[in-house]
Amino acid sequence: MAKNKLQQSEFSENKSGYIPFILLFLIGLIKTETMTYHQKVFKTLLIIISAFIMIIYYFIDNYEEKKVKLERLTIFFGLFFLIFFIQYIVSYFSGEISYDRNYYLANYASLLIFAFFTYLYFKNENDLKKIFILIPVFLIILSSIAGFEFINYYTYPNRIDNLVMEQQLSKNLSPDEYKNLNQYYRLQSGSYRVNRSLSGSQKSTIHSLLKKSHYYTIVNPTKILSQYRPPLTFGNTNYLAAYLIALLPLAFLSGFALYDRKKKFINNYLSIICFFGAIAGTFPLILTQTTSAFFGIYLSIIFIVFPSIILTSTKLNRLTKIILISLTFLILFILPIILLINAPELFKTLAPRLVTKTKAPLFALYDRLNGWTPAWNLFLKHPITGAGLGTVYAASFQYISKYFYIYSSSNSFKHSHNEFVELLGEGGIVSILLFVSLISFITYKLISIFVSHANTKVLRYSALGTITGIIAVLLQQIFDLSLRMSVTMIAFYTLIGLAVFIIKESGKKESKWLMKQYELNMKIFLFICIILMVGAGLMFKPVFMSENNIMNSFIKYQNREEYLEKAVQYMKENPYAWTIRFEYHSSVVTKLINEYINNKESRIENEKNIITYFNKAIADLSTLQSIIPDYQDLWSKRVKLISDYNAFLTTKYIDENDKDLEPLIINNYRIMLSDLGKSINNNYLNYNNHLQRLSLLNRLNIQNEMPSRIKEVIEASLLLQYAKNSRVVKEKVIIQFSNSETSAIAQNEGYIFTINNESIELLVTEILKAGDNTALIDTNIKNFIHTVSGFLYQ
Repeated sequence: MAKNKLQQSEFSENKSGYIPFILLFLIGLIKTETMTYHQKVFKTLLIIISAFIMIIYYFIDNYEEKKVKLERLTIFFGLFFLIFFIQYIVSYFSGEISYDRNYYLANYASLLIFAFFTYLYFKNENDLKKIFILIPVFLIILSSIAGFEFINYYTYPNRIDNLVMEQQLSKNLSPDEYKNLNQYYRLQSGSYRVNRSLSGSQKSTIHSLLKKSHYYTIVNPTKILSQYRPPLTFGNTNYLAAYLIALLPLAFLSGFALYDRKKKFINNYLSIICFFGAIAGTFPLILTQTTSAFFGIYLSIIFIVFPSIILTSTKLNRLTKIILISLTFLILFILPIILLINAPELFKTLAPRLVTKTKAPLFALYDRLNGWTPAWNLFLKHPITGAGLGTVYAASFQYISKYFYIYSSSNSFKHSHNEFVELLGEGGIVSILLFVSLISFITYKLISIFVSHANTKVLRYSALGTITGIIAVLLQQIFDLSLRMSVTMIAFYTLIGLAVFIIKESGKKESKWLMKQYELNMKIFLFICIILMVGAGLMFKPVFMSENNIMNSFIKYQNREEYLEKAVQYMKENPYAWTIRFEYHSSVVTKLINEYINNKESRIENEKNIITYFNKAIADLSTLQSIIPDYQDLWSKRVKLISDYNAFLTTKYIDENDKDLEPLIINNYRIMLSDLGKSINNNYLNYNNHLQRLSLLNRLNIQNEMPSRIKEVIEASLLLQYAKNSRVVKEKVIIQFSNSETSAIAQNEGYIFTINNESIELLVTEILKAGDNTALIDTNIKNFIHTVSGFLYQ
């Protein structure tokens, strides 16, 4: 009885120990559909609010205290902040474009305040037991949400493979039924996707039609694993995966920390909850199919958990430990390689995306290496202090290879997908050394705490679980960008706060320099914290207000112009706001031009509006170019806009026989030709742009460029088919033009194409005959590629 009361008191005293992780979980679980354009901005808002709550509650809880006692160990939080503050200052002097540095600094300040107060809220190791229970319960809730969404996705699929839809489902439905099903989906990137949010009755209709078409037999739940990657409330699947691998080690190891060997297993109910929560948490992780997260959690277990547990064994001598650790490394390295090379059905079912990626590991590696290029180039230009906070995003549009589209469906990585490379680019040697030093010290201290039997079991396993989560996230960041996203960052820096507390708790009896205390007046301490958070809030306000007005422009469409104007005024350097504003103005131009062409009665009124909105759209793109040059292939966007505008001018020219318009129309075609060249230089594999350029060359009668441009479109077509679609790196697809006979050879997991120059001359003749008929040009190019490809099978 007395023992039960003691356990209850351990969990009831210092209730503030629950607060950091409750707030952490709420930040993960709460999302918005209407407040901000990006979930990461909304999550930052939640972090700022949570940091304010922690500051206020701390001072309410300690209002009788005149002074606050802090260990010198708290310098860690200041040093982490210093990394990003130096980058912030450098960004003003590096001469590079810095996108959104104020937002990033506000985010880091809020995160580190949150981490700092996490450290303050924990009083003793009994508080660690509270998170031992909270984390598994949270993981069980998250797993339940993921399970529900998985079932919902399977029942009412958001995406159906085009071959399944067109070749199988269509045969099992009547033409009217197939048409009815098809109205809810649009073909996009090789699959049919739901084209809008669905009502309950529409979902019921889809379910009935899918059931009748035998969809649930054709596509079983295991196949859905390769399609369904749930972001849940985290904004992105990879962010969810990173959040999970940060917490899973603590959830699992807490089961060992709470396990009492004197009791029967069934009576260790707290341990059972922890183990069950950890197992439940692996379910949404598997659903994410995030290769980098699997990589991070697996290697952290190999390098941190197993060696630490073996080293602490009191029953093994030193030689046995060394042999056992070596064998563990060897087996755990070889096992996944065997499983991936000769993947059994169970492995293919549980990790289909991982199996697919490892079939072409070099292709996946080049994908990431290309993404690292911008940050690496910034580092080479600014090796000591880097280019400054927020510079990699803008640089990704300037330094990316024009062949990047081979490896990605986007025209830019925006972030490096490698935290260490991004730190080098933005912070240089100074930042990377400071960051690695801090993490190395924390790693050394936490492993030392676990290895030492002088510490309690609770403290030891807390240390091991915390450092395993930290290392798992950092290993994931070798191939991912999630540590640049607020919802993952809050999990990571909460663990940093917890790690510093564990170091303090284990060193209480020591008189080392870091454990010595200093005192601050409570009111001064409150004032400093409030000032920091107010500053963070003011830095964050422009991006939040801009994104909020973007969302209002979608929700309150009748006032869209007004809200988009507010969006760009609140944050003049927000490329997203300018892009959406351009898209709105451009759509109005297209709509008005269609009305102008098809309705002669409204031409006078429409003509003025067309010119007004065309000039607005052009101005939007000019602003975008000044913010981030070559942003999101804006040249293609301008080509489309001018092409529509030329249709208006051509109609006006024909109707009014206005000869003055002819030079303007021709000049617009020349601008389009120039813009297409810039676009292709950024994204060489944009096949449609190549076709449009050939069409414009014919229209403008520029024949001397035709042979070289045709060679480029042939190269782009072959790279699309035999590099991108076949997951073969560019270096293994060799395309050469010579006087030798045309040939195609497949060798060394690559291809060699030799194309005869005379055949190019014949193709030039056919393209010239096609004039500006893009469809006919496309047919000629595809027939030529088909002929060349045919040599592979001879």
